Amino acid sequence: MNYILLSKHLKDTELLSKIPMHLNKSLVNLKIAYFTTAANTYLTENNEYPNWVLAHLDEVSKSFNGASISVLNIEDNLDKEYIKSNYDIIYFAGGTAAYLVAQIKKHSFEEVIRFFLENKLYIGSSAGSVVLTKYIYPYHIVEKDCEELQIEKNGLGILDFNIMVHWENSKYQENLKIVEAEYLKQKDSLIYLRDDEYFSTIYTINTKNAKKEGS
Repeated sequence: MNYILLSKHLKDTELLSKIPMHLNKSLVNLKIAYFTTAANTYLTENNEYPNWVLAHLDEVSKSFNGASISVLNIEDNLDKEYIKSNYDIIYFAGGTAAYLVAQIKKHSFEEVIRFFLENKLYIGSSAGSVVLTKYIYPYHIVEKDCEELQIEKNGLGILDFNIMVHWENSKYQENLKIVEAEYLKQKDSLIYLRDDEYFSTIYTINTKNAKKEGS
């Protein structure tokens, strides 16, 4: 599988230089389908995203300077075949993992995700990373309240491990300790990612300070 899993932004210049090589294209010819679906639970009354969503998109634009980035939403009933044929990277940004899983299932979008994992490249940030794993319930304590939190307990189960994103981020640390305790009750491996780290199959895994628990 071809993926890059992040806690936050992708700024590692070595990894960024490998992506065009992996896809056999130049940076300026890359086309990225960037999904903000997970952040829809944070939309304001005016149907606007909060600043952190826009800031993340801005960081992605800087990292992939020159590439073509389309901001998309699963809920817009997109043409799946068009996405598979016309984009090189599918990028799922952060937000509420349970909500994202629910929309992926509702719109039968897992087939698109698997296509990019097998044939092109999947990038996930925060919730976009977590949804590929087996178990998302522990994150309910830190996610935006929505009805999907009562329904979606599991991730897509495409990966056979779980991920702790934003590890050691002081903003979330108190709640993340609770999340960690729930994850450690499982028998699956648990990957810890700080905001400056990534876990990838296309280049050296940058978890120099991360730890892995479980079997």
